[in-house]
Amino acid sequence: MEVEAIFLEIWFPDDPLDDTRLYLEDIEDELREVLTKNKLGKVTGSGSGELGSNLDIDIFHESDFARAMALICETMRKLKVPTNAIVTRYEPVKTIYKVYPDSP
Repeated sequence: MEVEAIFLEIWFPDDPLDDTRLYLEDIEDELREVLTKNKLGKVTGSGSGELGSNLDIDIFHESDFARAMALICETMRKLKVPTNAIVTRYEPVKTIYKVYPDSP
């Protein structure tokens, strides 16, 4: 039985990337590299609009979820993404993770 990948959405509300020197493509490239290098998952899409920007990620296996999340958040903190960035996992229960655990 094939297990479905774990879908994650990284969200940058209110398009705070406009206030930084970061570009969504740069974040996408860094995450793609770290996930591929560690064989944990892949970036599957991205987008921007009036309400913010997002990246879509698939994690290959549930057993790698904690490690993948740690690397994703570590990579984004190194890039100094805005503090209101969040990662949402929708299944089995919608769960929102902060990139910076101490952020409001």
